Amino acid sequence: MPASKEDFKTGFKVLGGNYLLRVSPDKMRAFLDPQRPNALFPEGEALRQLHEFLKTKGVVFGLYEEPRWENGYLVLAEGKPPERGRDAYLEWFVPVERKEDLEATRIDLRERNAILCVEEGQKIAKLHPPSPGKPGRNVFGEEIPASSGQELHIETNEWVDFDPETGLFVARKAGALKVYPHCIEIHPEFWLDGDVNWDTGNVRFRGEKLVVTGDVKRGFKVEVQGLLEVHGNIEDEAEVVVKGDLLVEGLLHGDRARVFCQGNARIGAIEYARAEIYGDLVITDYTLQARLEVAGNFICTEGVGAVVGGELIAEGGILARVLGSRAHVATYIRAGCNPLLLRRIEEIKAKLHLLTEAKIPLLKAFEKGVQLLKEKKLSRDQIKILEKLKERLSQMLKEEKQFKKQLGRLIREKRRLEQRVKIKITGHIFAGTVIEIGEQKYTVAEDLSGGIFLVQHGQLRYFPLPLPTREED
Repeated sequence: MPASKEDFKTGFKVLGGNYLLRVSPDKMRAFLDPQRPNALFPEGEALRQLHEFLKTKGVVFGLYEEPRWENGYLVLAEGKPPERGRDAYLEWFVPVERKEDLEATRIDLRERNAILCVEEGQKIAKLHPPSPGKPGRNVFGEEIPASSGQELHIETNEWVDFDPETGLFVARKAGALKVYPHCIEIHPEFWLDGDVNWDTGNVRFRGEKLVVTGDVKRGFKVEVQGLLEVHGNIEDEAEVVVKGDLLVEGLLHGDRARVFCQGNARIGAIEYARAEIYGDLVITDYTLQARLEVAGNFICTEGVGAVVGGELIAEGGILARVLGSRAHVATYIRAGCNPLLLRRIEEIKAKLHLLTEAKIPLLKAFEKGVQLLKEKKLSRDQIKILEKLKERLSQMLKEEKQFKKQLGRLIREKRRLEQRVKIKITGHIFAGTVIEIGEQKYTVAEDLSGGIFLVQHGQLRYFPLPLPTREED
């Protein structure tokens, strides 16, 4: 009959009284407590009888073939503790923790990606549930129940979907991903409080709107799928690419600063920089020696309202207060001009030129072959060559016809643009300003008052604005 816990607390004298057989209070270990110095180590028949005795007392699990010394005791058997279940955890599909490659020969510290963004429908993470754990046994063979792993409860905001069946967190909308200890959020609109600099690294934002409360510092890049607001300046060597609208309250400065905007743009002032705007561009102060390409209209009437030096090319109309300066700085203004359209026209003209150059020697060879054919001086093989030459010329003529058709369509579109736009200046036009609409050019030789430039009867003409009345002043 198995011994009781109290029996094992007192212990059983075994092996001639040299040892006391005991079991630990937690029933996880059966051991021999030596009672005499130099007690003999149990082995052979003595060990076999000891094992049989243990079984009669109920110790049936975790028996060692040979006892082992531990902390002055001979351990005969050990139980197996229960294994606690694994805690619930998140498997991430996005790099929520940035890791630098310390073995890389060169690390671009601008590529810190401090703002982590996700696309609409992108998988963010998967929640794996806790496991139940594995039960253990004590030396009496009794099962010890295991505790399950800890649950993990994750909160989300409205732009994160969670599927309890699959455990997947999915982005409902593109935006900045924010991860907290027990929360996952997506922010389609995000405020970056401060500058785009070494702390943030280059910024690539996927969402509806990004607001930068400071500057875009020298040499850094900002790419935004939606709208971008910069409350400070954009410095030299910085690059900004925006698919939506752009607002820059400060100054875009530097001959190596670049801005590309596929929507409308509103910028405080531009000095020496280059900007390519696919919509309208509004300048709230001035431009100085800038290179601007605008697919929509250009407006500069607030603040100083001046376009000084540089080059302005706009597909739409141009409205400004001042063109040029009293120092007669060369200022080039062109309206009714789509740079992409012009480049396409030049490309087709170049292709037509190459096609013509390639066609001339083939025509001469074909004409000579036809003459020899009439004189019956061609062999069968030469006649086959002449037929292939005819096919090639036919194909080239088809290509030439298609190119001319495309060119005619593009030129008609170019002329329509030229006829419908005007350039209106409400203040002054200084000498040194060159104004073009289409292929018509007007060079301002002496200072002019405000007026309108437009193409009339094939000529670019200037019409002064009427002087304002006292009431209008």
